[in-house]
Order: sequence, then structure tokens, then C-alpha cells
Amino acid sequence: MNFCHKFVLFFAFLLSPIAVLSAANWVNEHLQLLSEEEQKCLNHLFAKAIKEDHLGHVLFFSNKPGCLTGAFLNKDPLFIKGWNVWKEKEYLFPHPNFIIHNELFGKEKEILHIYFINKNTFSHLLKAEENRLKRLYGRQFSKGYLIKCLERDEFHLFKKDEALMGLLLGFGLESAVAFKQKLKCLEPIFCADEGKIIPYQDLVIINGVIPVSFAGNPDSEEVKHLQKIYADELNKIEMLYQETDLLESVLDALCSI
Repeated sequence: MNFCHKFVLFFAFLLSPIAVLSAANWVNEHLQLLSEEEQKCLNHLFAKAIKEDHLGHVLFFSNKPGCLTGAFLNKDPLFIKGWNVWKEKEYLFPHPNFIIHNELFGKEKEILHIYFINKNTFSHLLKAEENRLKRLYGRQFSKGYLIKCLERDEFHLFKKDEALMGLLLGFGLESAVAFKQKLKCLEPIFCADEGKIIPYQDLVIINGVIPVSFAGNPDSEEVKHLQKIYADELNKIEMLYQETDLLESVLDALCSI
């Protein structure tokens, strides 16, 4: 058998159901390296982030670039244990398309903040909004530089600029800029009527996953578009949240290439 024949057979194997099944089992095999207690803590970490802080939108779809979750160090010990397990065993679950940034917050560093960022989603959003962002920040604006900052775990640009942070967290450029302007009492640039910047969703949750809610002009086409997208995604996330293998589904998405 010559080299060409061998290559064709190898390529056919890669496309076979056996190879696909093997790839699907990769995360499960790595999960087996964790104890039941470690899996329980990790499951609590991700379940809380999905149910309360919109991680499902970031992991399973490509419209919301990032989310922020966290907990008080002394009020949710299982969440903190889950984070400690993640930091210890993160090497088992490489996630090239996702950036995870953490920091301690508060006067006494008593709050853990964790950002989950879909790098591809954010890069596509920056490209789509590049012209408007250059109007706002000047022609020197560089989407590549922002991505590099995130990859180097440098969050200073986002922490000092509410518009960039709002865009990163998926609130849309209009709402993010309006929020920044309202805080700094600047003249509106993209929002024609700052008086209409009001919450468009009510956070009344009985069961299920908390929807994305933020201050936005309810008459804005961008806000309407985001509202519809997140509502459609939410229905699917709520179904996923009920799955018994939630942790495996989360890690499958997180480790995707």
C-alpha cells in the first residue's frame, strides 16, 4: 500500500462515526480524572453562572461576547470551591476560544469576579462595529489591540471605559455608549434621546435562567434586535439547564475549537 492510499484511509477514519464518537468522549474522559466532589463543585460554579449571570449565551451562542459572574468569598463556599477546583484542574480542559479573567474586588477583596469571554464573538463584533468605534475613539482604534489586551489578562482599558465594558458584556454599542455618557454627563453621540434610556425587561424570575436585562432605549433597533436574540437563546438555555450532564455540556462548549 503506497503513501497516498494510507493517507486516504487515515482521512476516512477521521470522518468516521468512531472518530467523532472518540472526540465527543474526550471531555468525559478528562472529567473522570476529577473526584465526585470536584465535579460537584465545578457543576455548581457553572450552573450558577448560567442561571444567574448569562454564561449560557456566551458559551453556546455567538451574539453575547462576555459575561461577569462571581460571589462573596464568605457567602457561597461551594462556588468558591468550584473556582479553586477550576484553577487547579484548568489544564485538563484547554479553551483556546475563551478567555477567563478573575480578580478580587471590594474594599477588603471579599468579592470574586470572573469574566468569561468568547474571543471569536468579541472579535466579530468589533469588526462589525469598527466604523462606529473609530468615530468614538478615533482612527487609531484597533480591535486587534483590544483582543491582545484580553489575551494578556490586561483589563485596564475595559475597567476604565464603561462603553468598552458594556460592548464586551453584550449590551450593544448604543446602550453601552449611552451608559458611559450618562455617568460622565456627556452629550449623546449615538442615542438621540438620553431620556429614553430605561430598562426594557423586568427581572421577575420564578424558575429557570435569568434573562439578560440592561438599560437601553426601547425604541432603538439595536436594542430590539438584541432583545429578540437573547430571548430566543434563553428558551434553549433553559432547556439545557435542566440536563443532568450540564457540566459535560459546558466543558464541551468551553473546549471547542
